[in-house]
Amino acid sequence: MSGPLEKIVPGTGGMSLHNQPPEVKKKSGAIRQIEEDDKTDDDSKESLLDYFIINAKSRWKSIFDIVMLFLVAYSCFTSIFYVTFAPPSKIPHIIFDWMVEFAFVLDMLFNFFQEYIDTETHEPVSKHKMIIKRYVFKGWFFIDFVSVFPFAIIFQNRAALIKLLRLVRLLRLTKLMNTAKVNQLLKSFTESSSGSQSIVIQHMILYCLKILRLVLVAIVITYFIGCFWFFISSELQPGSDDDTFVKSFELNEEDSFRKLIVSCYFALTTLSTVGYGDYYPISNVERVIACMIMLLGVAFFSYIMGNFIEIISNYKNKMGIIDRGTDLHNWMTLLTRFTNNNPLPRSLFNKIDTHFAYFWANDRLVSTSPDDELLNTLPRSIKRTIMTNYLFQDIFYKFKEFFNTYENIESKFLYDVSFGFMPRKFDENELIYDEESEVPEVYFIMEGTVGVGFRLPGNNVRDFKIIKYFREDSFFCDFYVLTDRKSEFVYQAVKETKTYALEKSFLDDIFQKYPQIAYNIRQDSEKRYKKEIMKPLHNKRMKDLEDYNEKSAYKSIQITNKDKLFEKNKKLLSLEKLDQKYTSSILKISDLQDWFLKEVGKMDTEIKEIKEETDRFREESKKEMEMMAEELEKAKERARIGKNG
Repeated sequence: MSGPLEKIVPGTGGMSLHNQPPEVKKKSGAIRQIEEDDKTDDDSKESLLDYFIINAKSRWKSIFDIVMLFLVAYSCFTSIFYVTFAPPSKIPHIIFDWMVEFAFVLDMLFNFFQEYIDTETHEPVSKHKMIIKRYVFKGWFFIDFVSVFPFAIIFQNRAALIKLLRLVRLLRLTKLMNTAKVNQLLKSFTESSSGSQSIVIQHMILYCLKILRLVLVAIVITYFIGCFWFFISSELQPGSDDDTFVKSFELNEEDSFRKLIVSCYFALTTLSTVGYGDYYPISNVERVIACMIMLLGVAFFSYIMGNFIEIISNYKNKMGIIDRGTDLHNWMTLLTRFTNNNPLPRSLFNKIDTHFAYFWANDRLVSTSPDDELLNTLPRSIKRTIMTNYLFQDIFYKFKEFFNTYENIESKFLYDVSFGFMPRKFDENELIYDEESEVPEVYFIMEGTVGVGFRLPGNNVRDFKIIKYFREDSFFCDFYVLTDRKSEFVYQAVKETKTYALEKSFLDDIFQKYPQIAYNIRQDSEKRYKKEIMKPLHNKRMKDLEDYNEKSAYKSIQITNKDKLFEKNKKLLSLEKLDQKYTSSILKISDLQDWFLKEVGKMDTEIKEIKEETDRFREESKKEMEMMAEELEKAKERARIGKNG
């Protein structure tokens, strides 16, 4: 049996190429070369045309398409205006109209090279033949062709009415009503930016455009009904002996702008109501048309109001604006049942109301939760993308030092953590935590400044000193939460501060699932706390305490015995050594604090003891000196007696 089938060359009697005589082989090779040359020519032509293919995501083409939509609107508005009222007479208007027509021809040519996205594969199609086939048989080719073909030159006797063929361009205005193009353009301008702010701005622009779209619909319908009304009254009843709307109100004597205003005013009042009586239909034909307009107006304004209400409702749902004030008011009213109907203090009421107003306005989890049905139906990768790269992308980026974002980006850890963020706000000069306060949350600062310091010796509860500041993109209280400790220092909002918080109980549950990540975060937190907070604040506090103790000691007494003073100074110096031990062992912080305060309390007692010992030493020294003097006198007396004897 022979091997692979040989290619049969035409004109060789059906014989294989290898079985042909040399001259036939030569001829066959020439034929094959011609075929390859033809194929190469076709490929080169195709590649040359492909060079002009316009990318489906081209930014300049998106802008051009939007400009063309506005030119479509201009062309349709001016075409019916020229037919109804008066053709253009000024040279600039005529030139601009020709420029608009040229733009339509240019747009038509662009469509033959516009890449498109296949609806089945969702892949871009850049084959020139496929683009032409789609545009001619499934696109806007025939509408574009009819709108740009110069029928007015061929049918010059009816040039004005022929211009109405341009109104087929109105079908293209449906693109202007569809916000998908605008959305694509917005994304192309904001794709390089990050954070939720750009997302919020994009949504607000889209909803504003939707409302603007309804306004445009109302304007377009009013305009065209007004022009149609004037055209019916003036052109389609030329031989009528009865009065018409145009004749009765003497509109033929007015300029074109006045005619347009009156016609559109009549159309709008008839659409929205039954009119105000200042302008009304005269002939029977006009009355019939007016009845049809009024019937159309009921459906028209129902459509407008229905869509407007839907837009507002969707905006509130998507942007998280939900009215929960009634529930909050009912809850606070129920509290009075247990206080003999005494209302809440006004200051407390304002604090509660302010807290919930801020919480509801900034809660990014208002429309989702871990048990959300829609969220759980999505693939795992999409769910993570929504939470970590969309809702909380800015938080994980700003505070990557805490979350180790780049190391944990592929882990489910960030996804689980994202369900715990809660908005918190602190007013200017508000005391967040005092020394020895329980700390239930970690705070991530989005805006504002928080100061950390310590209390100064004394009885004034407001007497504390701020040493270090946490500003935007910083976080604090993480060490206390992660190690289950009380606050060692004072934390105060220096100015209004907006944060997101993670509760201690929530983090404990998350860390049980990710022990290695939890260990790394705790280690990093402890290092940061010791280096950036504990050590500098303890050193500063010890220096202030030494200055304070030195001033208070020298104001109370003056110690004359240098030896005793030296011994007591050793005890004071031992406090510094104890402080070094205190800073090196975090597990004994609370005990050492208590010990230190007790030692300071004992200082005054010990100083009094030193004074008493000094006085006692002086008296004893005096007695010893007197005794030594007496002994000396006795020794002298004995020596004198011995000498005489």
